[in-house]
Amino acid sequence: DKKSRYIYNIDQRVTDETTECIRTHAPDLSWVYLQYTDDIGHYFGDSQQFSQSITYLDDQIGRIWKAVDYRIKYHKEDWLVIITTDHGRDPRTGQSHSGQSVRERTTWILTNSQETNDYFRDYQCGIVDILPTITRFMNITIPIESERELDGIPLIGKVSLIESNVSLHGNQLTISWTVLHNTGNVTIWLSTSNLFKKGIIDNYKLIDIVSIDKKIVIIDIKKYPSDFYKIALEGQYNTVNKWVYRPRHQNKTSGKISTSSSVYNTTKKTLLGRILQKEPLTSSKNST
Repeated sequence: DKKSRYIYNIDQRVTDETTECIRTHAPDLSWVYLQYTDDIGHYFGDSQQFSQSITYLDDQIGRIWKAVDYRIKYHKEDWLVIITTDHGRDPRTGQSHSGQSVRERTTWILTNSQETNDYFRDYQCGIVDILPTITRFMNITIPIESERELDGIPLIGKVSLIESNVSLHGNQLTISWTVLHNTGNVTIWLSTSNLFKKGIIDNYKLIDIVSIDKKIVIIDIKKYPSDFYKIALEGQYNTVNKWVYRPRHQNKTSGKISTSSSVYNTTKKTLLGRILQKEPLTSSKNST
């Protein structure tokens, strides 16, 4: 079925059941996946067929939004809607996404929230930011042992710091960050293990507490010899982390390895147009 009509029919069924479920039961959290645009993109690439598939998707999202809007209007509920995609398309044909081009690595996020923060509006955000955004919206507290391992930053509410950068040179770590909310301190934690991947809590050591205004610190790590470090920076409103490795051919007193979060600022665009019943959504475009 090169036209993937069966996938379109599945998406229609998913949309029908989603709208009915939201209107009738209003679950606390719903996750919806619509696949037809992806299939058509692989088959036809940049084409009239692909544009038409986006039109179908626009209609399906609009129907889901009607159900959400019904709950908002008639049940006085507060709803957060987030729409995203998991990848872009190759710049030559638009059919694949196995390369590293900007178009393939660029995704977008749309939301109905009117409480998006400066990080969402002005910086490079990504899919990893959706989870902490949902937990903040739902007032779910993430245990600090887990929060130190999360890559994401909330897209709503106050954010203390973003864009952590760590460079390792000999026995020194140079750590810096970008300040978004100029309040409080930054607590710096360090771990030389990654047991979390096995479900074990890592032993983080308190390294320093500095004013968030400082923006950069140099840490002596002679007491923590290792070829691997996890750094967690805990601000008043959020936590960010960075990992750094020492190349095997370098010893612990020479050589340098650095990690950074490069910024890819773009003009924000609503890629699906005025969707959700023709109401403009807040949009963030990002490169991952």
